[in-house]
Amino acid sequence: MKTTIQLTFLFFLLFAMGCENGSDPEKKDDPVEPPVTTCDNTKSTHEFTWRVDTIGYSVSKVAGTWAFSDSDVYVIGNLTISRPNDPNPKGSLGLHWDGKMWSKNIYGSGLDIGNDPESIAGDKLEIVVVGDGFGYNVPGIGEFNNATKKWKNTQFTDDGIFLSAWTDGTGYFLAGGTNGILYERKNRSSGWTKINLPFTGDIYYLAGVSSKLFFTSIYAPISNNEEIWMSKNGNWTQIYSDENPDLKTALPGTKGTRIHHIDGFYCDVKKVFTLYTTSTPFQVFELKEADTLFTKVSIPFTSQVPTYWQAIMVIKPNDLWVHGNYLFHWDGKTVKEIVIPGYPGYAKSRQVAQTTSGKVFLPLYKNEGGPWIIAQGTPNF
Repeated sequence: MKTTIQLTFLFFLLFAMGCENGSDPEKKDDPVEPPVTTCDNTKSTHEFTWRVDTIGYSVSKVAGTWAFSDSDVYVIGNLTISRPNDPNPKGSLGLHWDGKMWSKNIYGSGLDIGNDPESIAGDKLEIVVVGDGFGYNVPGIGEFNNATKKWKNTQFTDDGIFLSAWTDGTGYFLAGGTNGILYERKNRSSGWTKINLPFTGDIYYLAGVSSKLFFTSIYAPISNNEEIWMSKNGNWTQIYSDENPDLKTALPGTKGTRIHHIDGFYCDVKKVFTLYTTSTPFQVFELKEADTLFTKVSIPFTSQVPTYWQAIMVIKPNDLWVHGNYLFHWDGKTVKEIVIPGYPGYAKSRQVAQTTSGKVFLPLYKNEGGPWIIAQGTPNF
């Protein structure tokens, strides 16, 4: 009898231990997530609920916008914020959105920013503003730390001004300008260092992956020539010239075209950099990490969007904005012209900012003139 009780107790003990250790034969294993093989697996939509605010009248100029979050957004530029015919016009070098309203509180003045802004770039911690410095026709850079809410600026002695800024998103920044001026800041604790270039011309656009791979789009005023140069591991290669369309290293299929603007996206999953160019027509190219030459790729939006004097802003491969004479959005499947309710014709922009929630901030103005607006788009997923 004692043996029977002991065996019964042992059976129930082993059964209980088996349940605790997940050996229940009826229990199914947790599903295994498939490996991520693409960089366009996030949600994207053409449909937004819009809020519009006027941010600049008259001859205002917007250098760009950057969003740290839905309630922490900066628009930087030379903004006239008084209404037309105001006897006491007021201006600002920037506005800040706190989630409820726009204000002039950008935690500094023009003396702190140190330049008349032409372009900005931002990451999770900083905004870098580049433009015409304190002196006449000399470059200046302003750096804003969003953790400390402090600005610092750097003045340079080169002949020219900064026109473009770019960052890899981890503290590496580039600033390019007229007369072939190009500076880099390698990390958050370093200063700015000049990069010696094998070309001259005005650097209007920058794109890239890191300090090891980036691109400059330049315009040479004397020859009226547009060029694209690639810096890979510190070595420069000219990959496009509308003056010399027979370059052996040229982007395939660009002969006879004139590229106006570039932007890019690096997919760390595929180890591929995609270069988007606005020419006639739009053309898209890929460069694999191990390769030295681009290959041309075809995506539907390249044939669906009018191209004349358009520029492209890339968030992700399935989230592209094209602006100029029209405002278009590509969601990875279709192209749609975006018309901001109550503001037809507002199609020219400087820079789109997107938060982690998917909300976008678009500074826009009309081709025919009028005030600058900023359209906040909340996606209707």
